[in-house]
Order: sequence, then structure tokens, then C-alpha cells
Amino acid sequence: MKLIYLAIGLLLLSLVAAAPPELENHQFYGKVYWDKTATVPKEVVAKLGSTTWKSKVDVVQCTTNPCNGKYGYGKDNFIFIQGKKGDSIDFYVDAKKVKSATYVEWGTTELDLSVATVPVKCDAKWKCAGWSTCSNKKQNRTCTDENSCDKDKLKKTEEQSCGTQSNTGGGTGGTKSGKKSTTTSASPKVCVYRWDCSDWSGCFNGDQTRSCVRGDDCDAQEKAKKVTSVIKYPKPAVSKFCVTKSQVKDYTKVEDKKFFPPETQKPAVTESCSDGKKNQNEEGVDCGGVCKECEKGFLTGISPMYYYIGGGVLLLVLIVVVLLLRGGLSSDVKSELKSVFAKGRSRGMSDSQIRAGLIKKGWDEKTVSKVK
Repeated sequence: MKLIYLAIGLLLLSLVAAAPPELENHQFYGKVYWDKTATVPKEVVAKLGSTTWKSKVDVVQCTTNPCNGKYGYGKDNFIFIQGKKGDSIDFYVDAKKVKSATYVEWGTTELDLSVATVPVKCDAKWKCAGWSTCSNKKQNRTCTDENSCDKDKLKKTEEQSCGTQSNTGGGTGGTKSGKKSTTTSASPKVCVYRWDCSDWSGCFNGDQTRSCVRGDDCDAQEKAKKVTSVIKYPKPAVSKFCVTKSQVKDYTKVEDKKFFPPETQKPAVTESCSDGKKNQNEEGVDCGGVCKECEKGFLTGISPMYYYIGGGVLLLVLIVVVLLLRGGLSSDVKSELKSVFAKGRSRGMSDSQIRAGLIKKGWDEKTVSKVK
């Protein structure tokens, strides 16, 4: 009878067709700051439960205090975390815990980490082109922040009235009599564009959006001639690319090349007499060798007739399984698994990484290995 129960159990297991798991993840990258006199940190460690992800810290500069480096850049150095929505992830610089972040499916977060004792600051370093020639009594020039301190303020346009003291590229004017004109000694009155932006929306169809509106009155002040100079920042981006689990894209075409698959983290396996596997020097599963003695003779006393019945049932089960799976898998399960493989490959994952991810999610290794 035990053989019959075993055969029925095998049949039920072969008919279970759970939906293939998603391989969603949350990517993190950013800067690391530390004191110039301190030891250069080696790595950033992200922890979620008992699972850890690591990224090497690459030094960017250490001529000023604090020093800074970066983590999570480069295909072999990304941090892609797999978890559940709302999970709390702890971030460490070497052994020191620095911050925590919340897991978001298909999220991409720039997270800067600091173990420095001095304040971390970024001073804009503006490199400006020369002033344009006067047009309608105004001239302008374009400036770029070489330190890239604020992503929304990487460039600006400065506009001023011709002949103001801040004019460094316009030269001096002349009068009809040929006498050199003079400029005013008063400091120019400046108005700066201010953009007020809402928070980014959730990811929908591969896009995140926000609204940005001007919060200044520079145009009105300039029209009323209350200011002599205006600094204009371009409107910040109101949409950006994002990834959802329902969206499959060719990630190799993404400009910043940040969307690559995670290296699946495999937990360390410790062999024991209760791991449900035949290992060590065991004679059976979790028995014999260094484990307890295996039970013997469990078929003792069973009528030979049951052997024939059990063998017949087992053969029937195998025939049914072969017919149902049509070469190994049902068409639905095979189609779903092929979809997961296609999605993983489009993100640059190897087949072995995809299989490892599926096995980690609970799929049988033999079943997963049948998909090519």
C-alpha cells in the first residue's frame, strides 16, 4: 500500500502548476563619504533578513575632506535586492550600519552613504561661456556646474541688462563724441528662477512623472525693471524611465546601462541529518552513516500481490505524467516558464542565473532544467 500512496503522491505533485515567480528586484547605487584620515572603506553591504548583497567601493577622490567614492556601478558591482514590497533593507559601509531603505518592486534608488565626521556638502563650480552681444538691451551667457551638485540645476542661463557692472564679456560702449562711456557702480539686482516640483509618481507603463511649476516672479520684476539680472534654470525633468514587472524592454538600449540582472545570492548550505537530503556518508535520506540507523524491512509482511499492484499503478502514473507533460512539462507551465526565461534574457541574465532564481523561489530543479 505504501507504494500506491507514493505513486499517488507523485502524480499529485506532477500536476501542481503554480504560476512562475517574477524575478523583480530593487537596484541601489550611490556615493560613499569618509574622513580623509580614516581607512578607505572596502564595500557596501545591504542586508535583508539573513541575505546579504555586497558592492565594492571605488574611490573617486580623496584630495579634499571628506573623501568620496561610489558603489553599485559596473555590471559586476551592482546591488540588485530581491525581496517583498515594504521590506526594510539595512545598508552598511563595511561593518557600520548607516541607513535603511524600503524595498520597492523594480525600484531604482540612488542612496548616498556617509561615515564621515565632517559635513558632506557640494559646492557648485560654474563654468560660464562669454556674454553674448547686446540685443534689445540685454545679453546672456550659459553656465554649467562642473561638480554636478544638483541634477535639476546642472545648467543655467544668466541674463542681464547691457552695461551693468556684472558684465564681464560685453566690453565698453561709445558715444557719438567718441568719449568712453562709464558704467554704474551699483550692484545689479538679481532674480533667480525657482522651480517647485512634486514628488515622483509610481511607475506606470515604464514612466514616472511629476509636476514642476515656477515659484518666482522674475519675469514680472524684469518687465517692471526692478531687477537688472536674471538667472534662469531650465525646467527640471517631469518624467523618467522606470521598470515595472509587467513591462518587458530591451534593457541593453538603456542609456545609463543601470538595469542589469542581479547575481542570485545562494544561502550557505550546511549538511545535516535533518536536511531531507542524502549527503555526508548517509546510506539513505538522513539515515545511516553518521546519522541514525536506517529503518529496514518496511515492506516485510506485504503480500506479493501488492508488489504487482503497486508496480502497475506506478507504471500507469508514469504514462499519465508523460502524456500530461508532453515531453516533460504541460503546455501552460512550459509557456509561462519560457516567458520568464525570455524576460530574464532581455535583462542580460544567463540561463543559469534565471534557473537559480526560479529554484530559490521554490521551483523543482529538474522541472526548471527542462526549459531551454
